[in-house]
Amino acid sequence: MEKSSPTTEPTVRGTLPAAAEEQHQEHEEEPAQFNNANFTPKKTWRFWAVFPALCATTFLSALDTSILSTALPTIALDIGAGESYMWITNSYILSSTVVLPLFGQTANIFGRRWMLIISVVIFALGSGMAGGAKNIGLLIAGRTIQGIGGGGINTLVDIVICDLVPLRQRGKYVALMAAVWAVGTVIGPVLGGVFAQYVSWRWVFYINLPLCAASLLLLVLFLRVTHPPSSGTVWLQLKRVDLVGNSILTAAVISILLALTWAGTTYTWSSWRVLLPLILGLGGLFLFYGHQMSRFCAEPSIPLQLFSSGTGTCALWIAFLQSVLLYWVGYFLPVYFQAIRSSTATESGLYVLPITAAIAPFGIITGVIIAMTGKYRVFHFLGYIFLTLASGLFSLLGDHSPARDWAGFQILFGAGSGMIFSSTLPPIQASLPESDVATATSTWAFMRSFGCIWGIVVPTTIFNTRVQELLYRVSDVSLRAKLANGGAYAMASEGLMRTLHNTPNLMAEVLSVYQDSLKWVWWISIPFGGIGLLLCIPIKQLELTEDLHTEFGLPSIAISREG
Repeated sequence: MEKSSPTTEPTVRGTLPAAAEEQHQEHEEEPAQFNNANFTPKKTWRFWAVFPALCATTFLSALDTSILSTALPTIALDIGAGESYMWITNSYILSSTVVLPLFGQTANIFGRRWMLIISVVIFALGSGMAGGAKNIGLLIAGRTIQGIGGGGINTLVDIVICDLVPLRQRGKYVALMAAVWAVGTVIGPVLGGVFAQYVSWRWVFYINLPLCAASLLLLVLFLRVTHPPSSGTVWLQLKRVDLVGNSILTAAVISILLALTWAGTTYTWSSWRVLLPLILGLGGLFLFYGHQMSRFCAEPSIPLQLFSSGTGTCALWIAFLQSVLLYWVGYFLPVYFQAIRSSTATESGLYVLPITAAIAPFGIITGVIIAMTGKYRVFHFLGYIFLTLASGLFSLLGDHSPARDWAGFQILFGAGSGMIFSSTLPPIQASLPESDVATATSTWAFMRSFGCIWGIVVPTTIFNTRVQELLYRVSDVSLRAKLANGGAYAMASEGLMRTLHNTPNLMAEVLSVYQDSLKWVWWISIPFGGIGLLLCIPIKQLELTEDLHTEFGLPSIAISREG
């Protein structure tokens, strides 16, 4: 059985602010020693003061992730995005994914506090650019900058939590952030629909600016976690950053995303324009791995020992697949409601509440049970059983399906998603020493974010390909042209179906195209859930320790016995 790092005396070390740094160094060699392994850091007011800042920052990122789902068809139609509409989403996901290992590594070098503050500033800059964009190019540029900030926020919040609580307790605090995330994702689609329908889609992005200001205020006031003293000049610290490896990774992810975006719409899957970037991208991932192992990489941005553990590797992959399915469903349920059921953007935002609302309670319950028992494997299996069943059940939805069906299927899916979200990080961290917490957490975040890319691009490709095959059913030549080449997604807004109410035959033709295309989207999601279920089998139950060993923590923590 794989073992986590051996249990030793619980010491919490950190660098105090400058005023107290000298006094701290005098006592640095005399850490508190205890014979009882159940001693853990007492949670002082400093501990709880950090959480409003983390919650506000998490809410900010979560809101932006979901607010676009119901507004995207309107944005694509208004700005004339055409086939490029996917890049409004893909650019954010791409940039937020490729920077995750970089943020994990720089958090070790420069500390958590300023990297998180910088991330929020970058996010605000991108939000302002996207909101004021006059064309699709500027909008995509703004979303790319937003993604860089969002990627930093997503991984650094989890890293800070891991710095503050021992391994066994992390699940419930990560689940608390997941609950805040779920609130943001619940509110997001509703706000997106309201802005798109009644105000302006630009407020989908402008709303982030006051939220960023509030987050920055809380971070500056309360996020005063420490980090080890810097060694060497700023230049020497920058040289520690794996820029070569991250450049290879960025190029590989971009290449894969281009191939997936073009496949089935712009070019056929057999086209060299699809196969070449796909092969180059996959080859780039192997090249990145090789670089991380080479002597040219002094400080890898992804801990290689993570992949030497079957438990850690499989946990990463089930986190990846859960993210694939979450975005798969999250971006095509609004299409079902708007195209099949003729709902407005606002209504579709309300109708997708069950899936996001279920993630929070099931995620929290899972985290609490893991903290109490130290057991996580059962939630992997239950989660994937629920996800796979729900994915298949979505294919049964039609234009007259009752609320108990579409709401019940979403709750089942959300329950499984919440379980997996809260139970995948503990085995990953348990298979590594505490010194790798930041890079392990950023790797977990990278795999989940990389899953977002596949979870948006793959079903979009399936949907567009199937629509192309079925367009012969639409008798109106001009409408057929609008639905072709990716236009069906943008045309899924409520305006299309309302204009067809006076032509029932044409409406039935278009409805059949959407229904049959969406069925393929749901059917092909089932094998992804099945693969995830199989990957749960090799994961072993590792010990989740109650001790906290970190150089990144609060400035002053008293040690006492807890429970």
